[in-house]
Amino acid sequence: MRAKLVFLGGGHASAALGVVEDLNAHGTEEIDVIAIADDNWQRADRFDRRCNTLIDSLEKAADLDVPYLASIGGSTLRSVVVARAGSVGMNPCAPIVHHSAIISAHCSIGDGSIVFQFASLSALCRVGQHCYVSISANLGHDSIMGDYSSLLPYVHVAGDCFIGERVFVGSGARILGGLTIGDDAVIGAGAVVTKDVPAGATVVGVPARQIDG
Repeated sequence: MRAKLVFLGGGHASAALGVVEDLNAHGTEEIDVIAIADDNWQRADRFDRRCNTLIDSLEKAADLDVPYLASIGGSTLRSVVVARAGSVGMNPCAPIVHHSAIISAHCSIGDGSIVFQFASLSALCRVGQHCYVSISANLGHDSIMGDYSSLLPYVHVAGDCFIGERVFVGSGARILGGLTIGDDAVIGAGAVVTKDVPAGATVVGVPARQIDG
């Protein structure tokens, strides 16, 4: 029996839908994305022949009575969408993991999270709920990733790191071992983080430096 899902948010849904399409093509999963819901549609044409039902309100998706994936690229906005979904009685889907991802022993991945192509989770990682581990991103051994956080493509997080909630790590960034990244922090693309990052801070550069506050 094929699982049914609805995606909430139409932008990053294109990439997330690609993961599901790959899973279906390789026969490793059977998932139907029966609808995508967005309050502010842009480039809806990207879903032509991929998903026939587009909905103009997240709340209307509750009538479908199926689990959802919050397919929003931004970590903070994703948490807002999840709260809205919960307020109308929707439940998140089980984790979606691409078949090319490497998931080591004793890892855990929370509901509503998605792990993209060629990503890797080393031993004893913990990924929270509604997280994005994007293409070729790596989370090192014993590291923890809080709810709603995002690792963009080619991010490398070394071992024993703690990443808080709603953290956004830009493409190609590197976080050295044993560091703590506070809630709501933003790590710029290509940054090399060599020390702890306070909650709410934005850091960029090599080595990463704080540019706000």
